[in-house]
Amino acid sequence: MNVYYSSSNLKESISEKDFHRLFGNVPEVIKCSENFLQDCLEALHGDPLMSNLSNIARTHAVTCFDPYIAHCRQYALVKKLLDILLRDNLKFRRLVREKEKKEEVRGRKLQYYLFLPCHHVTQMSLLLHKVLSQETPGTCQYREALLALNALQKLTDDCGEAVRSSEHKNQSDVVLNESEIVMNLLFKSNSPKSPNEHALVLGSGLLGANVANMDVK
Repeated sequence: MNVYYSSSNLKESISEKDFHRLFGNVPEVIKCSENFLQDCLEALHGDPLMSNLSNIARTHAVTCFDPYIAHCRQYALVKKLLDILLRDNLKFRRLVREKEKKEEVRGRKLQYYLFLPCHHVTQMSLLLHKVLSQETPGTCQYREALLALNALQKLTDDCGEAVRSSEHKNQSDVVLNESEIVMNLLFKSNSPKSPNEHALVLGSGLLGANVANMDVK
């Protein structure tokens, strides 16, 4: 991600507003990930069996991972903006393609890295599922792993809901925009229309809005 986020050329190829909309949550998400990794490494040095992993995961899920939810909440907006920039901004597209060829990027697209935090949350839940399966039910370690898994599952659910809410808002915006265009055509027309003609134009416009909404889905 740093290959893209830290690139001054890439930043200069788009507006400051668009850069913030694409990468605005990235620094906080990176900080969350680094802090979690640091705590895990410190625990590993003190205990090769990492018996405290469940407590670490639960603490971070409850108190530190809100930036993941905020990042997921921007999912549809970021995806739409990235598609537009790659389609319409030749310089931005060229720079992105160049960076995809860098060894540290491993050929993965910018979209992959922008949405990677959404997948990290699911992966952490799978990790705690594995930890829980190796503990003996009724033990303190089992209860700690279960609490951690529940906390991570709630985080996963919150992130999933944030993504769905983002997609729903984007679809609603598409329909609203199409409807506004239709109404403008109706009221700005120079030639008077009969009620039946107005109904025909409005119906055609709303049909177009529904088709656009289906395309988004």
